Amino acid sequence: MKRTLILFAVAATLACSTADAKNKGTIPKDAVPMTPEEISIILSGNTFAPIKGIRYYFSPDGILVALGTDGWFAEGTWKVNGNSWCLDSIWHGPDKSKTDSYAQCSEKYKLGKKIYTKNTKGEDKWLGDVTTDQEKKFKKGDTVTAEVAKLKKKYGY
Repeated sequence: MKRTLILFAVAATLACSTADAKNKGTIPKDAVPMTPEEISIILSGNTFAPIKGIRYYFSPDGILVALGTDGWFAEGTWKVNGNSWCLDSIWHGPDKSKTDSYAQCSEKYKLGKKIYTKNTKGEDKWLGDVTTDQEKKFKKGDTVTAEVAKLKKKYGY
C-alpha cells in the first residue's frame, strides 16, 4: 500500500500540479514547440520540487535522482528528444525487496514567455493534461543526491 501511495505521489507531481484535473488546460494554436536546448536548460543541473517532500535532480549527464516520502528514493535517466523530455526511474524503499519502475514523458511548447507542458506518457489518468506552472518549481543545483546517498547507505543498497 505504501509503495502504491509513493508511486501515486510521483505520478501526480510529475504529471501535473496537485490542483489540476484531467485534461485541464490547452496549448494555444500559435504556441511553438520548444527546442531540445531550451528544455535542457530547464532540466539540466536543476532540482524539481513539485510538492512538499518530493524532489528530482536532473544531472547534466542524463542521470536522474529523486527523493520521495517515507524513505523512498529513485535512480534513473532522463533525456530530451525534439520538444519532448522523458524520464525512466526505479524507486527503492527501506525494504530492499520492494521496487517500482516509473516512466513519464512530456512535451513542451512556448508562447512568448509562457511555457506549456503536455503529458504524453505516464499515468493514464493524466495523459493529455496541460499545465503552465512547472518551471516555477525548478531550482538551480542539486539538493537530492547527497540525501539519496545517505538513504542508500542506511538501507544497505
